[in-house]
Amino acid sequence: MPLETSCEFPLCPEELAHRIDIALPDWPLNCHAIACAIRDLVPVAGMRIARGHYDGPVSTTSRYRGGFEQHSWLELADGRILDPTRWALESPENPFIYLGVCDHYDDGGRAAAAMRPPLFPGAGPDLGDRILRLSPQDRHRLTQVLGLRENAPQSSVSDTLLRACRLDPSQLRAPGNLYGILRDTGFKAMIPLDSWQRVMAPDTLLCRQGANRSFTLPDRQIPQARELVCRLLTHFVSTELRGERLAADLDEHGIDPEDYHDALNAMRDDTDLPLKWFELEKQFILGIAIGDLLGRGFGNGLRVERYARSLGYDRDALHLALLEVVEPFGLDCGWS
Repeated sequence: MPLETSCEFPLCPEELAHRIDIALPDWPLNCHAIACAIRDLVPVAGMRIARGHYDGPVSTTSRYRGGFEQHSWLELADGRILDPTRWALESPENPFIYLGVCDHYDDGGRAAAAMRPPLFPGAGPDLGDRILRLSPQDRHRLTQVLGLRENAPQSSVSDTLLRACRLDPSQLRAPGNLYGILRDTGFKAMIPLDSWQRVMAPDTLLCRQGANRSFTLPDRQIPQARELVCRLLTHFVSTELRGERLAADLDEHGIDPEDYHDALNAMRDDTDLPLKWFELEKQFILGIAIGDLLGRGFGNGLRVERYARSLGYDRDALHLALLEVVEPFGLDCGWS
């Protein structure tokens, strides 16, 4: 049967509930089943199941406790989030279908895991004995894919292997090669299941092949570099996420929070004014804020990359966008 290519995805909760034949009152606390039903019955090309944590606002009237919530949602091929049950967390009385940026989502818990500082060399599980038992050919393949020299100490191989397994697949240059070699050399159990599925068994997460119809969603608007950086600063260097800590951090640099927001508003709104003509004080404030975005600690980098990707910027494009914005300030702080 030929595919129907012009079906519009229903962003009305009631209509979507009718499509999957699950009433809206049954959606709260049932996020994974709802996401799977939508993937199977209302498929969008390239859409996949994502499972991890939601750390956004949670209503006191919801059936959730707040904080880091285990959650399932759908991720589109372009990085945007389609979350049919976010309303059950944020506004139980007003159902909606979320389609937007990756703002409060941590796929696989990888960002949360990265918040833990790296272990000191040799402080993690010791895989040295298992590495020693590898054949010379397997050891060569393993050290090569990990970017280590042939005669690297066992402890270095062990620490690098563990660190690579903790990374999100998007942060690895060739995750398929790495995971394949780890499987062949007996280290598959070190790879988180969600990472393995995304790279080596995507059919378990993606829409089924050969569906007799597919659905389309509205195209996203990709912002210019300046707007991208504004949106990153607004979200990550903001009182929404930082609260009183933001004022304290700005105070360390002698910056008043109102002056920071004035500079950010000027960067966002005065689009006809080239950045190099900004007041030196505003250039200084924005430079400090961008530096804060780059250096907010372990785990933040992945969150920034996911947010930027959902706006149309992969890691390399994010790097170029930051360079474009900060170059008029005389700074050099790209992403890579």
